[in-house]
Amino acid sequence: MTCPRKYRLIRRLIGVAVATAMALPLTAQAVSDADRQAFAQALEAIESGERTTLPTGLKEHPLYPYLESKLLRRQIWKSPGDATDLAIIDWLDRHGDLPLADDFRADWLMSLPKRGEWGRLHQHYQPTRRGTLNCHYLHARIRLEPKPAVLADARAQYVVGKSQPDACDPVFDWLEDEGELTVEMLRKRIMLAIDAGQPGLVRYLVKQLPAKDSTRAFANSWLEMRQGSARYLGKVIRSGRLPKADEPIVAEAFNRLSRFDSARAWDEIVAFSQVFEDRKSLIVRARRDIALGLAYDRDARAIPMFRSVPTSTLGPSSREWRVRSALYYQDWDQARRWILDMPEDQRESETWQYWLARAEAATGRAAQARNRFRQVAQDRSYYGYLAADELDLPYAMNHVRAPVDADAQARFRRLAGTVRAREWWLIDRPREARQEWKAVTKDLQRKDLMQAALVAHGWGWHEQAIITLAQSKYWADLDVRYPLPYSNEVIRLASEFGITPEDIWAITRSESLFARDARSYAGARGLMQLMPATAREVARKDGLRYGGVDDLYTPDINLRLGTRYLAQLLERYDGSLALAAAAYNAGPHRVDRWKPDYPIETAIWAENIPFNATRDYVQKVLKHATGFHWQRTGHPMRVSLRLGDIEAETEVAE
Repeated sequence: MTCPRKYRLIRRLIGVAVATAMALPLTAQAVSDADRQAFAQALEAIESGERTTLPTGLKEHPLYPYLESKLLRRQIWKSPGDATDLAIIDWLDRHGDLPLADDFRADWLMSLPKRGEWGRLHQHYQPTRRGTLNCHYLHARIRLEPKPAVLADARAQYVVGKSQPDACDPVFDWLEDEGELTVEMLRKRIMLAIDAGQPGLVRYLVKQLPAKDSTRAFANSWLEMRQGSARYLGKVIRSGRLPKADEPIVAEAFNRLSRFDSARAWDEIVAFSQVFEDRKSLIVRARRDIALGLAYDRDARAIPMFRSVPTSTLGPSSREWRVRSALYYQDWDQARRWILDMPEDQRESETWQYWLARAEAATGRAAQARNRFRQVAQDRSYYGYLAADELDLPYAMNHVRAPVDADAQARFRRLAGTVRAREWWLIDRPREARQEWKAVTKDLQRKDLMQAALVAHGWGWHEQAIITLAQSKYWADLDVRYPLPYSNEVIRLASEFGITPEDIWAITRSESLFARDARSYAGARGLMQLMPATAREVARKDGLRYGGVDDLYTPDINLRLGTRYLAQLLERYDGSLALAAAAYNAGPHRVDRWKPDYPIETAIWAENIPFNATRDYVQKVLKHATGFHWQRTGHPMRVSLRLGDIEAETEVAE
């Protein structure tokens, strides 16, 4: 039987409170466990609507103002009117500087237009990222301020390259009624929408232009291209006509086609170059984009295409990808020369120093390669580990605990924001705790950030400990950077599913920084950031417990499902953590498509992953797995042992 939510909350509170209190000095424990539990229960009761009055015994609790705001927030919709508004204004006057006050203020202000309270909105508005509220405020200004005071801001709200909220319509109607919505503003907005790749908005706006307006003709050609870049290019080539004004559309067509079908783009540029051989700069730009697209697709024609493009026209990404193409086809001499051709700051990065050493070793420059490998091996990083493996050197873990400043930590703990963050953390409200923590640490100096990180680490709040230590630029404390949370569960699951604990920790750290409430824009949830559909399929296939998306925020359920999924991927890819991590991040269907037609070294394959985020993720997971193995056993596992070679594409296990 499922426990009621309030009883699950009480159990969590007891567990979190006991564990955290053991790590805190007595002077930091100003709130009793009984008051903490009473606060949490009152908060949940107010949020659910079960309670409509404030508790009398918690006025000294550091989070008590938030109980008031939660109750007032419900009254915004339950009993709107002057009494509620005045109570909210009073609360904002007393507590408006609290980190969570901005959302409360914005929610209240959003309710005022429905009641015609434009004056109140005008008086209490503060700048916000909420586009709807910004337009409501402009509407209020139009009603209450003279036209010259509002006109420039209203125009600026209109001339943007994306669709605006419905709340902006009265502002735009006012501009039109006042004769201030000019054709030139319309042209500017259309061009901004084209730059932003917004065909729907362009299609809507272009109808408002005069029939023979040149911007209308350009926009219609752009819309035609967006419906099919290959078809559009074919039409241009067959016609033999290309107005100078339409060259940017052709350039974008080649850019889009290069990303979606680089082989077709190759064919089209050959034909285009024969018909429009005088459009030299356009052809060079198209060839550069096609070379990049071919490189993404691991097409050998990327190398000659890159050779046909002047180096001076290449940006940082193109310079990197031409090297990656040479690496993929093991053209080591070309890779070496292209790395040496990079700007110094790019060339000197550990990535390209490692690959330069590899190229030197492959082209008979052994002494140079050894010196360069030795230099890169000093880094505690993915490439540093790879370089150390080349020379069979020990890894430069270089663990040095962050120096403890007890006085600085005591001062930090006494800050009102720290007290509030801790109380939110102790009642298992990590979102609110994060907001308080972010506010209290945003102006700290590096030495104080380091002490704040140690405080969070002592609480067991690994997410903020890792983030805050990184903000302090102190990288050597591997106890903070590689904690071992959920150790018993992780080790048990690793044994059950036949993988290493380090793989689980590495994926979890890379996915969520151990934040159990993490949620991605795509909808992945929990510690190991599982998509609900993936969790459901894993549970169904293996008969594991899964009751719905809320279960993904429960650590033991998330870890079990995530570990089983990771084990499936490792089995699918013959134990390769690199391929399994890539599949965990980008999906197995993509990794299967990226697998080569012939055996290839995994490090070269990983370097050629076309998604920047996935390539970085794979490197991060391999680096973190090394760190966690060191933390658990006292010695690192060799990255090269997790790489090896990738066999040619064959049917994979389901």
